[in-house]
Amino acid sequence: MTAQVYFFHQAPSDAVPLVQSTIWQQPVAASHLTQWALCLGTALHQRHQQGQLYAQWDPEHCYIDEQGNWYLLEQTPAIDSPWLAFELMAQEPSWPIGPAVDVYGLGMLLRSLLLKRLPPIASTRWLEPLPALYDMEVEGIEPRLLRAIDLATEQDPALRLASIEEFLLYLGQTLSQSVAASTVLLEESAAVAALPVTQPAPTSSAPTPPAPIVGAVSTTWQRRTLYALFFLGAVGVGAWAYGLWQKPAPVIETPLASMDEPFHQQVAAEKEWQEPSSKTLISEDVDSIENAEIWPEQKVLIEELEVLGPTLDPVSKALALELVASPPAEPKLAAPAPTSSPKPAATGATGTLRIAVLPWGDVYVNGRRQGASPPLKELKLKAGKHRLQIRNGDLTPYQATIEIEAGQSVTIRHKF
Repeated sequence: MTAQVYFFHQAPSDAVPLVQSTIWQQPVAASHLTQWALCLGTALHQRHQQGQLYAQWDPEHCYIDEQGNWYLLEQTPAIDSPWLAFELMAQEPSWPIGPAVDVYGLGMLLRSLLLKRLPPIASTRWLEPLPALYDMEVEGIEPRLLRAIDLATEQDPALRLASIEEFLLYLGQTLSQSVAASTVLLEESAAVAALPVTQPAPTSSAPTPPAPIVGAVSTTWQRRTLYALFFLGAVGVGAWAYGLWQKPAPVIETPLASMDEPFHQQVAAEKEWQEPSSKTLISEDVDSIENAEIWPEQKVLIEELEVLGPTLDPVSKALALELVASPPAEPKLAAPAPTSSPKPAATGATGTLRIAVLPWGDVYVNGRRQGASPPLKELKLKAGKHRLQIRNGDLTPYQATIEIEAGQSVTIRHKF
């Protein structure tokens, strides 16, 4: 028995909405999460290959039956659906509608399964982006999977994963994997799959669903082969890096000193060069200092230097002579304290106008068009009163006079 995905127009009698199933009430294992993602993703990918999008994501449009089969209802979703991509609500050329809308919907479905709660409605998500799953601690789920779902649910389609195939790769799945799910995994998932909490009233017989798209899981030997290749590659890279680290430094050979002179004569000559006579050093330098103009402080230093000179090492002697020869520093006058000048009054103070329009609207402030929302989210306006108008085709426009205070924000929500 294999899990299947159906796109349908009427809910079958043995299926229940996802939010009423037992898998919504129980923790989700990583293996089940990736299996469901591959099953649904394969169906969406094949639909994209035919030039069609699903793009009707809504928690009320997702059903599952006792056998673990998925049903995606083809019906216009609510414009404030918590799973709907923003480009489906905006008439904005820079936000084209493509396969990324189904990436967003599938990512939202997986996110809701993990957290066991639905995200906020579209207008709230628009002004306050969802916190990243990667920053949360979800028991039993690897950070890699959480990061993949975060990338699939990016608000801006330019930052989102662009295709179902790319999303599955981030989840560690590929469309080339076997389309037959293992019997063991299906029996394991049946215990937590979709037994209804409350069975809905029987309805008329559902139409025959189209050919199902079957989910997939990787086989054991494929996983072991990949692990072995990864391990061998890691060992090779580690050995190469260790070889570079252990590479000996080049040895620079220097010629030995000439042996023409006896060793003791070379040492004596070097010592004579390095340690000149303290008497000669002091007498010559002190004489040159005495010939110049001497100030009282300098005279005291000269007398102390003559007494201590024979006991000082060459470095200390040099520093002492430098101190003796340097003239006394002239006292510095304290700089006058800067006079405090009053700060100019703040000019051009601004505030923020935050906008959430569903499904979309052209925003005008004081008669000038500012752009379409979405994707327009906020505007910086000068403090004061402004005339706001939001238009959506031939529908009655939204009009209001708003007052912006400096450093403050005003939020406008409107649904056409």
